[in-house]
Amino acid sequence: MKKRFIDLPRNKKADMAFQVKKDIEESPYSYYSNTRYDLNPTLQYDDITFISKKDKHIFYNTSIITSGIRYYDTKLSNAHSEIKKLMNNGNEIDHDTIEFEETGNGYSILKPVVKNYNSLGNISKREFVKKYTQEYDFDVFEEFKLDYSYKYGIGLDMVIDTEFLTPDIITLYINAFLANGETNFKSNNPCVNFDKIKAKSYVM
Repeated sequence: MKKRFIDLPRNKKADMAFQVKKDIEESPYSYYSNTRYDLNPTLQYDDITFISKKDKHIFYNTSIITSGIRYYDTKLSNAHSEIKKLMNNGNEIDHDTIEFEETGNGYSILKPVVKNYNSLGNISKREFVKKYTQEYDFDVFEEFKLDYSYKYGIGLDMVIDTEFLTPDIITLYINAFLANGETNFKSNNPCVNFDKIKAKSYVM
């Protein structure tokens, strides 16, 4: 079984970090990303790597998302978890399927067959998700969360309070993470720089 990055010998970490440094040197930013920001003006998530300030042989394999994406993803995840729980409690089996439908000209098309479920209030799963996400609300908080299970670098999930990601904003939060001692962090203040109404509409 491949070792976690954090458990590798120092020389192995150094070899991997050296390649990351080379990638960053060829980048116009203080981090490395494959993203073309000029082609993504409404970017809401990015995967980046950057070097530790405390240890030059450590780098962070980072997933960075906006507060709006966290809000949207959490709504969908919780809605589907609730569906699973209610259907299990009601001993109902998922009967949604895909069937072929003849078009009349010798061709067939795939057509979803959607069922209603008693345990969901006699509505379909899609209707339940729509109802649940309209009623369910919560706050999102800025957060830096480390994950030491990664094989390539130390994992880092960042949720930041912005509508869209730009290199300047990403750099600002990298610097904040480094200045904070490269530790887990969660803000006490709810995020405000995203539109909850707009985020709700994404799940319909």
